[in-house]
Amino acid sequence: MNNLISEVAIVSAQEKAMLDECEALLAFGTSMQVEEYSLRTHLMQIKQALDVNK
Repeated sequence: MNNLISEVAIVSAQEKAMLDECEALLAFGTSMQVEEYSLRTHLMQIKQALDVNK
């Protein structure tokens, strides 16, 4: 019985670590997406400015 409880505790700790890693990866993905959108917007603004100056 104690062995089973120890095993459950180990699996639970591993699952918690994986969930924490998933959270970090999702946050990283979100920040990369925001940066991509910002760069795309900046590029559109530069292209617009170049078109106006032609």
